[in-house]
Amino acid sequence: MLPANIHFDTPLTLEEVTAGLDALPSAPRVLPQLYTLLRNGDPTLQQVSALLRLDPGLTVRVLRMGSQFSARRGEHCLSVEDAINAVGFDAIHVMVSSVADAQIFSRPLSLYSMDADEYWRSSITCALAAETLAEYAGEEISLAYTMGLLHSAGMVAIDEAVGRLEPTLSLAPRAFPRDFADAERALVGFTQADAGAALLKAWTFPVTVVEAIRWQYTPLGSPGYARLASLLQTAKWLSAVVCADEESSPPPMPVSVVLKPLRLTPERLAHMVVDVRVKWGSVRNLTESIAA
Repeated sequence: MLPANIHFDTPLTLEEVTAGLDALPSAPRVLPQLYTLLRNGDPTLQQVSALLRLDPGLTVRVLRMGSQFSARRGEHCLSVEDAINAVGFDAIHVMVSSVADAQIFSRPLSLYSMDADEYWRSSITCALAAETLAEYAGEEISLAYTMGLLHSAGMVAIDEAVGRLEPTLSLAPRAFPRDFADAERALVGFTQADAGAALLKAWTFPVTVVEAIRWQYTPLGSPGYARLASLLQTAKWLSAVVCADEESSPPPMPVSVVLKPLRLTPERLAHMVVDVRVKWGSVRNLTESIAA
């Protein structure tokens, strides 16, 4: 646990924490299968995109590649399929091979007492939940999926930075809706939401994604992005329910003022748990069948 009097001789700054991370690591259960698919088969766009979107690290890389092509038109690439079409299979193959050769895999987040699979599962279920909510609320589905997938990217940056200084530290167990925010702020002076927003801004993601992630803990405080931030916080609740142990008590629902911009009732939100569980079951079956 985090000692009450912990302090660093030189306080960490947001810039130092985010500057040390130029990409997210990849999921051990996805990257090898994608690498094999690209090497040994004649994959379709659907096959490649279906796997790519299940890996936060590879998704960041391919969207940044796609956005480099679309930037000349003043656009951002938020769909994996659009990014693949923009850069071509050869470029995707080279990128995936480079990451696989470098063995840039996710590892446990020691500060948060999370193993790599738990972090991956949380990222994917939040992306699926955000996608489900966007379909209901009439928001852009690719944008919602991306911000759900990358909502906790800041945890990776903080974990790496703190781990270099105090590798034995761990934070108190998290709970929706604040997660680790209070402990993070006490330790480094900012939250993983702040770090994640700074990362995605540096990686030239659109302001809609950046600000939704920045305001995920206090969505109604966001100037101009309250609806997307509310969607993200609600997606995090759905993810927490889907990922919870069967014997665990469900977290409290988002407050009504967060649900209101999405035109959601508690009853409708409860029904969405089933939808997200079905989607997550399909993802789990896909990754397990490929690995078999």
